[in-house]
Amino acid sequence: MSAQTQIKPPPDVAVATTLHTAAPPSTTRRASRRRAWAIVFMLFVLMMINFADKAVLGLAVAPISAELGISNTQVGALQSLFFAFFVVSAVGAGFLANRVQCRWILVVMTLLWTLSMAPVAAVASYGVLIASRSLLGFAEGPTIPITQHAAFKWFDNRERNLVAGIIQSGAAVGVIVASPVLTWIIVTHGWQAGFGVLAVASLVWALVWLVIGREGPSDAREVAEKDTSRSIPLLEGRSVPFRSILTTGTWIACVLAGFVVQWNSALMTTWLPKYLTSLGYTPSQTGVLNTLPWIVIGVIFLAQPTLSRYLAGRGISSRVHRGYLPAAMVLLSAAALFAFPYVGSPTAKLALITVAFSFCMVMAVVMVAVAAEITPTRQRGGVFGLMSALATLGAVISPTVAGWFLDGAANPIDGFNQTFLLTASLLLIAGVGAALLIRPERDAARLASLARPIAESTTR
Repeated sequence: MSAQTQIKPPPDVAVATTLHTAAPPSTTRRASRRRAWAIVFMLFVLMMINFADKAVLGLAVAPISAELGISNTQVGALQSLFFAFFVVSAVGAGFLANRVQCRWILVVMTLLWTLSMAPVAAVASYGVLIASRSLLGFAEGPTIPITQHAAFKWFDNRERNLVAGIIQSGAAVGVIVASPVLTWIIVTHGWQAGFGVLAVASLVWALVWLVIGREGPSDAREVAEKDTSRSIPLLEGRSVPFRSILTTGTWIACVLAGFVVQWNSALMTTWLPKYLTSLGYTPSQTGVLNTLPWIVIGVIFLAQPTLSRYLAGRGISSRVHRGYLPAAMVLLSAAALFAFPYVGSPTAKLALITVAFSFCMVMAVVMVAVAAEITPTRQRGGVFGLMSALATLGAVISPTVAGWFLDGAANPIDGFNQTFLLTASLLLIAGVGAALLIRPERDAARLASLARPIAESTTR
């Protein structure tokens, strides 16, 4: 038999072989969709743990201050230090995600969470808390940009706002669950036990992620072909100078809004429990009432993407459903805080606090989806990381500023009123900026004129 001679199998054997080696396209797509939503669920749980880690210091502030003898300013400095290291790592990990799979970055991050929280469960000292919050901040800094980047690789632009909302709602659910549960643990077993429980939670998540976590198809053809948005197709498979992205009005407005969102979030996680206590509520009542803004935030994180997708389907521009509408909610938050000092009833104050701290958080979802509209897929890790780092400067500043106000005021209520008025002013600026500057279709078109083709990379 010559080298060129080939023995071909009978047609029925060839067909059988094909059927056994290649799954039908519909089956493959269904499996891919199941995997995509499993990834979203895992990232949702990760955000729960992430925000429980942030909240535990505020929930334990009274026993920590009493046992270690530290001031409000020192407590604020702990949380500010946490967010300072948060900023440092967010930028580096964002650009690293352009070259290294998000799957492995997330594993390393969560193992560091465990490593940072475990010592606090064993040793009670201000020095250990400083080291713990510093390492935890460094390890948690990339969480939002990396989770969004990892999830967006599985979905086209029409679904990304919803996906971002689901993942971000994990932050709200994390506080809703953690606030009463950790309060009970702290009251019953001591404040260090709360840190120990969270160390175990991070470790368990990392082990499960090693089994479930996979990298998405990113800007592969099957994702790009489904994308019917007006801005994304202009940029896919291309590269844009980073400076051009960072000077768009859309990106600047996202950073400004993100700064205020992070300022707000850090105030909630650090000082809201103490404020509720100053109104006369018991620790157990505080653990429940502390969840009210987060319940509303969870609803907003799911409702806004749903509304956004509906409006986009009816031809409404992103400037409206990702610009004007969220900006209006930020301005409502500002109005609630401006009215705050003039209300005497604790119930009315609680209602205003809930509105003020929840409505503006809509920008946490919108800013990521809007930034994705004007950024090529391959550059999103770096852009998201830098945006997250600059926005997190708000969280670096606000806990310490609030601590200064509290230590310098005649009573805690006066200190909180000063903090809330400053926050209202920042919300006003962010709301106006979002309304005027978020114009993703226009900015994407301008960036497309500057874009250049890029070679396919094997690293997702």
